[in-house]
Amino acid sequence: MPIPAIHDITILPREGEPPSFFSPPASGPQTRFTGGNPADAGYFQGKEVLTRHMSDTMRNYEMLYIAAPQLDEEGLATLNERVSGWITAAGGEITRSSVWGRQRLAYAINKQTEGTYVQVNFAFPPDALREFDRSLRIDEGVLRHLIIRPDED
Repeated sequence: MPIPAIHDITILPREGEPPSFFSPPASGPQTRFTGGNPADAGYFQGKEVLTRHMSDTMRNYEMLYIAAPQLDEEGLATLNERVSGWITAAGGEITRSSVWGRQRLAYAINKQTEGTYVQVNFAFPPDALREFDRSLRIDEGVLRHLIIRPDED
């Protein structure tokens, strides 16, 4: 199990042990430990540690990417499947996907003046977004991409 992030840790005293500085208040929201690396501290050994992982929540995202113009229909379908696979492999789900078609770019990107625009709406765990973004930047079939969180109504 990976070590939880520092801001996701709450320390609870053992039964019968007096509360410490890091203990949550008797009532109200729990406090969070915010200093040092708890894995190296050794202080937490034998203490009950509760963690809250961000992967428990799913957020809605909207993405637009521009596919390279040299991709034919089969290549574009393969790229769409690859992007969908990255989303589902990280625990996300695609809610809507639409291909806008080939468009002329406002300026050249990697010496390309045209590209195929693809819009994807999806629910995704926020802690996996960085790796997904990295995969899109590395893929040569994607000229540019933009991921946003749409307004919650």
